[in-house]
Amino acid sequence: METLVLKIILCSGILLGSYYLFLAKEKTFIFNRFFLIFALIFSYGVPFITIKTQQKAPIEKIRFQNEDTLQADSYTEIPASEQSFDYTSLILPVYLLVSGILLSKFLFSIYKIKSLKGNKITYRGRTIKVLESNIPVFSFMNTIYISKDYFKNGNIENSIFFHEEIHVKQKHTADVLFIEILKILSWFNPFVYFYKRAMVTNHEFIADEEVINKNKNIKNYQELILKEILNQQNLNLIHQFNFNNTKKRFIMMTRKSSRFAKAKKIITIPAFTALTLVFAERTYAINISEKINNRSASLQISNNNIEANTNYHSQKIINTDFKIQQEEIPDNLKKDTLTPKKTVEAKLSEVKNMTTGLETPASPPNTENLVQAEFPGGSGELRKQFANTFDTSALGKDEKGLMKADIYISIDEYGKAFDVKAEGKTQSLNNEAVRALKNVIANKVWKPATENGRPVPTVFKLPIALNFQ
Repeated sequence: METLVLKIILCSGILLGSYYLFLAKEKTFIFNRFFLIFALIFSYGVPFITIKTQQKAPIEKIRFQNEDTLQADSYTEIPASEQSFDYTSLILPVYLLVSGILLSKFLFSIYKIKSLKGNKITYRGRTIKVLESNIPVFSFMNTIYISKDYFKNGNIENSIFFHEEIHVKQKHTADVLFIEILKILSWFNPFVYFYKRAMVTNHEFIADEEVINKNKNIKNYQELILKEILNQQNLNLIHQFNFNNTKKRFIMMTRKSSRFAKAKKIITIPAFTALTLVFAERTYAINISEKINNRSASLQISNNNIEANTNYHSQKIINTDFKIQQEEIPDNLKKDTLTPKKTVEAKLSEVKNMTTGLETPASPPNTENLVQAEFPGGSGELRKQFANTFDTSALGKDEKGLMKADIYISIDEYGKAFDVKAEGKTQSLNNEAVRALKNVIANKVWKPATENGRPVPTVFKLPIALNFQ
């Protein structure tokens, strides 16, 4: 979900930046209007677009959760009073609360407009509501709202009427309602608020241009706007004749289109294609049989004593001294609360008398004097070899996003690793992690863990995380 939200915000921000860079100062008003609308629709839709490709899926890197040290786990359960609060549980309530407040303001704004008292009439084919209160002219949906002081002798000043008629004819209110609803649903996107400002400003540019093209007198029209400034009315969701962005409107009235205006419009179109390639979801067409063959070949090269089947539930790892059947981590591993010394003695006895079907790894001594076991070459070498051996193609084709697992390696007092288990929500990740790590530690002799200078068996924990982009 976080990735989806980030894509929406970034895409909408990039397109808004492109608008201000190339189009905001050009007199391509109609194009600008639909560019802004489409940019928002595109930004919210592109993360859901899926692009299929025949190329091979990229090899994912394994990211270790503890990059500096790899430590043993004591498996002691945390008391309920010490557990940290999960702040992610607040996300949905906060989202709904803010959206509810914005929705209430939105509905109240509509109610405020609709509750204005006045009489509706038809004037030049348009619905006019003559208001009792003295407020400036504005339009909302298909209705033009005008004070009775403006409606003298049954007429409205031509420029004022024509300006508001353009808003009604081109349905500019629909754009404003669209952006308001988007604000309610995605108030967390800061660029939505700038989109609304850009849209409303552009609506005024469109109406101003139509009035000037008809009346051909910019100076008189500007004086009319200035006269209306004093009668400012602050209502949401409406297009007012005396819109407060007067300076920009006056500048745009006298501006001429640059000779690069058409080129700038064309430049913005490939931006959508580029952003589709960047933010769309990718799926890779991979030959399953090829993937299995490649994995098998790799296993044979890495360790000739490994026998692998494509069915991981029956996979067996065979070494010269023992054979381990892969399975889930038993409950007694997760909840071992024996006293440290008894645990060491009990597990040491199991190690000395173990058979080829050993299923329970030794528990680590729970003492401050424990020095953890060390892989030949150090923990960095272990991470490096594990990352190089891990085969992401062994994971299910539907797996995506962040996956985590904890790998447990049982090591006896002689430095021999005799069992590997994995715990995680994604079974395919658990299976491949166990396979890869067994491949790495096969026939390797660790520096055993010590307690008060005496070698002891232990369990080594290796947390990993894999993120498919």
